[in-house]
Amino acid sequence: MPPHIPTLTLHGPPYTIGLEHGQQAASLITKNIKTYTAFFHETANLSWSDAKTRAATFIPTLKTLYPAILDEIRGIADGSGLDFTDILALNIRSEIALTNYDNTPTPPKSQPQVPEITDGCTALAQLSGDGSRLVLAQNWDWVADLADGTVVLDITIPGSESQGNGDGHGDGGGKETKRLFTLTEAGLVGKIGLNSSGLGVCVNALRCGAFDVHRLPTHIMARYILEHGAGVGSAVEMLGELGGACAVNMLVADMEGAFASVEVTPFGISVLRPSSEEAVPGDGFDLERGRGPSFVAHTNHVVTPARGFPRGAIYDRPAANSFSRLQRVTELARVDAERGVEVCGEAVYARLKDQEGDPYSICRGLPVNARGMERMTTLASVVIDMDVVEKRARGFVTVGRPCEEGLQRMEWEF
Repeated sequence: MPPHIPTLTLHGPPYTIGLEHGQQAASLITKNIKTYTAFFHETANLSWSDAKTRAATFIPTLKTLYPAILDEIRGIADGSGLDFTDILALNIRSEIALTNYDNTPTPPKSQPQVPEITDGCTALAQLSGDGSRLVLAQNWDWVADLADGTVVLDITIPGSESQGNGDGHGDGGGKETKRLFTLTEAGLVGKIGLNSSGLGVCVNALRCGAFDVHRLPTHIMARYILEHGAGVGSAVEMLGELGGACAVNMLVADMEGAFASVEVTPFGISVLRPSSEEAVPGDGFDLERGRGPSFVAHTNHVVTPARGFPRGAIYDRPAANSFSRLQRVTELARVDAERGVEVCGEAVYARLKDQEGDPYSICRGLPVNARGMERMTTLASVVIDMDVVEKRARGFVTVGRPCEEGLQRMEWEF
C-alpha cells in the first residue's frame, strides 16, 4: 500500500507553532529519533547522546542568527514530550552525519570507505521559452524508514518580516503575515517548500568535511528562507550571509521568473545559472554541469571547481550515481526541448519518473538485498508550477516513487 503522510496546520508565534507540531506528530518524531539513532551510529559512529551534544554546540549561533527558531524547537520538544536537544539533533542531522570526512582532494588511506549514503535528491528549475512559466521540481530520496516519519507543514506566521529579493522584486521590507508549505520530516522545522511570496526552495545534500558551527544548519536555513525570503535575490543574499554550516545545494525560484542553483558552503556560495548556446556549443545543454538554456539542475555533488568558492577550497565525497542522475535529468530536458514539449508541471513530473539506471535512477528504487541505511528510495516528489504573468504559484506533492501508481497527492497554491 502506498505511503500516506499528514499535513500539520500550524499558526501563531514560534513556540505555539512548535507546540502544535510536537503535539500532532509526537509518535512520528519518536520514530524518527529511533531511525536517526541508527543512522548516526552507522554514518558517524555516534550514539544518540553524542549527537545531542554535538547539536547543542549550535545553540549560541541560533541565539544570534535565528532566535525565534529556538523557541519553535522548544515548543516541538514540549509538545512531543521530548528533550530540547532531541529536537535540535534532528534539525542538525545533516551537519552531524554528512561532515565526517577530511576536506581534502582525496580521502586519506586511514579513512574508512564512505558508504553511499546521502540524500539522493534530483532537483531542477526550467523557464518556458516565452518566459511565462517557471517550474521548480525535486525528487527527495532518503532511507525508506523515513516514509512513515514524513509530514507537510502548513505554517502561518503573523507579522513575519519579509525581505525584498534584491532585484527589485518583493516589498523590500516591513511586517506581513507569511504562510508557507514545507515537505519535511516530523520534528524538523523545514526542507523543500513554497511561501506566500511565491518563493520556492529545493534542497540537495552534499557530503563534505567542511564545517562551520557559526553558520545556520541546512534544514534551519531552508526554513529561514521560506519564512523571510520574498524572491530569489533575497534568498541568495541570505544564503551568502548566514548559510553554510555544512555544504548543501539550494535551488531557488520565484514568481518573477528568477531562479538559481546555489552551492552553499562554510567557505561561501557559488551561484549556478542557466547556460546559453554561445557558452555551450551546439544546443546549449551541458550534461556534466546540469545546465541548459533557461534550465538548471542539481543532484548530490559539487559542480563548482574546488577552488571556486570565496574563502577556501571545497572537496566533496559524492556517490557515483549523483553524476549519472545529473546527466540524465539534463538529457531529458534536452529531449523535451528538441520535441517542443511545453514546460509545465506535468511534463517536468514525467521526467521525475525516469528509471534509467534503476535502482540508482532519478526515480530511485531500493537496491536488492539493501540493508540498514543503504535502504534508500524516492520518498516524495515536489513540483511547483509558477505563472510568471499572473504571479501565481501552484504546487503538488506526491508521496512515494513517482513511477508508481495510486500515490497520495497534495496541492499547494498561492
